[in-house]
Amino acid sequence: MLEPSPTAPQELSLAREGLEAAVLLDVELGDDAALDRHGAQLKPYYVDARSLVPPSPREGLLRALLLLRSLVAGRLAEFHADVASMPPTVASSPPVAHAAALEAWLAEGAYNKVLAEGRRPPDAAAAPLLGRLLATVRGEVATCCEAAYESLTMADAASLLRLDNEAALADVASARGWRLAGGRVHFPRGAAAATAAGAGCAPGAELVAQALTVARELERIV
Repeated sequence: MLEPSPTAPQELSLAREGLEAAVLLDVELGDDAALDRHGAQLKPYYVDARSLVPPSPREGLLRALLLLRSLVAGRLAEFHADVASMPPTVASSPPVAHAAALEAWLAEGAYNKVLAEGRRPPDAAAAPLLGRLLATVRGEVATCCEAAYESLTMADAASLLRLDNEAALADVASARGWRLAGGRVHFPRGAAAATAAGAGCAPGAELVAQALTVARELERIV
């Protein structure tokens, strides 16, 4: 029987650190293929080799980044499997807890919470993935707005989409074919609205209205 190498823990730790650095770079560069590959190579070091190497001080952050990648890609089964594989100390770390909260709010349809809290990541390394997730959520909210309303005030539309200023709202309006006039956002009707309604947003009118109310209340409190 072969004896384990006395330097095995150091070798495993070095390999893990290299993969952690690769994942961080992949997130920064937006290289999804490399991120998926390096993430798959990194996970066994956190699960299978946990008893062989000292804990990584960056595990919480790296596991959270991989969770966010699963959310962006819509791989919810993978998301939950990864959370289940974490020890309590990692699952309760701020980056992982933040990612888990975002997933729970997405499942509830609480898009206003996702748009609010997604802009305050526990670590700046998560910003690129969170930016993509928020863009997707804003798209969903915008589609439901088109189905639920003929128009909204620019202030209400910006609050609902969690946009910081009118310039950002103008960019969204231009991309989606909205018309800005008289201090209001006018949404396209007809085929666009029918498509949105067919996507499941017709009953979402109530959710949109509720989210708008919450957004107004948050602004009043702040």
